[in-house]
Amino acid sequence: MGLTVIDFGVQNRLFTGQQAYEDAVVDAARTFVTRHGGAIFLFPQVCGPSRAEDDRIPSRRVAQRLTDAGVPTRLIDMPWTPDALKSAYGQMDLFAGTRLHSNIFALNAGTPVTAIAYYYKTYGIMQMLDLADWVLDIRTITAEAFAERLDALWLRREEMQHHLADTLPRIQAQARQAADLIRADFATRSGR
Repeated sequence: MGLTVIDFGVQNRLFTGQQAYEDAVVDAARTFVTRHGGAIFLFPQVCGPSRAEDDRIPSRRVAQRLTDAGVPTRLIDMPWTPDALKSAYGQMDLFAGTRLHSNIFALNAGTPVTAIAYYYKTYGIMQMLDLADWVLDIRTITAEAFAERLDALWLRREEMQHHLADTLPRIQAQARQAADLIRADFATRSGR
């Protein structure tokens, strides 16, 4: 299972649940691997520019706790290109992402995702793909709810892969259409 975590407590001083969030992630990941086998791969989607945005910092904490609990864990501790991340996310059986763009990369690669939302955009993307039931809120996440969601995703992973294969081409076509409309408008306004 691929996983991205953030240090939202550093990014948003109003968020006081960083420890509870990390506890939930560690406990749910441990439970998932105990039940289903496999390993956890922690990816840094963002590596700066400041320490507040460096996902490697919370990833190291989570990886250490998982390793200490005997969970096979691989920490990617260096920046990767977007293409490399998307490719790696596509190799995962499941993906649990807190970073919005990690979820987008995984979904585009056809990997089943459960998302942890820290801003409304995550809800919007998942709703647009008819996957709103696969979002947990970082402010209220619990180990039990996250483990339950991971178990359900594991059981329905093939269904989600088929859903993504059916849904993504339509969404991608709509995105291309928007780009074409912008290009056409620009060409009209610039006299080209």
